Amino acid sequence: MFKIDEEFKIFQLIFRGTFSIYKYYDVLYTKARVNPMVSRKTNKYIKKAKYYLYSDSNLVKMKLSKKSVSKLLQSDKISQQSILEYIEKGKLSIKKEADLIKIMKFVHK
Repeated sequence: MFKIDEEFKIFQLIFRGTFSIYKYYDVLYTKARVNPMVSRKTNKYIKKAKYYLYSDSNLVKMKLSKKSVSKLLQSDKISQQSILEYIEKGKLSIKKEADLIKIMKFVHK
């Protein structure tokens, strides 16, 4: 449980090592529209996942793009360029959770 925007929120642990990756689900409610161009005839709940990096007692929201993830994960041991090369060589997608975990394991080695 972490405090974000003055509220305690429950997170799901995705990866644990020298740093940790957590997932938080944000649920939005959208109302139905009469307009046929929008094509939303019923009310709907939309669930979106947000990922956070926790290291050194600091929780940072991750933007799911290759450049931003590699920039967040770079360190003295591994460069941003080598992370990007690993993603390209393995044809990994940042949006897929399984691929994101593979990237974390590569960086954690």
